[in-house]
Amino acid sequence: MKQTKLIKLRKKYGYSQLQMAKKLHITQSYYSQLEQGKRKLSYPLIIDIAKIFFKTPDEIFYPKND
Repeated sequence: MKQTKLIKLRKKYGYSQLQMAKKLHITQSYYSQLEQGKRKLSYPLIIDIAKIFFKTPDEIFYPKND
């Protein structure tokens, strides 16, 4: 499933996919595949992404009403 909330947050904070990938110590290609839902997010990546956006994992990946 496409990670639309993740895409929106990345754009809101002004980050490119490459910048996010560097922050997460992964390749841009891998990050792109995460956003497109072609790869599954690991728990450590979920935590690291939440920290970048100053949110909890639930706020990003399990929103109540979006």
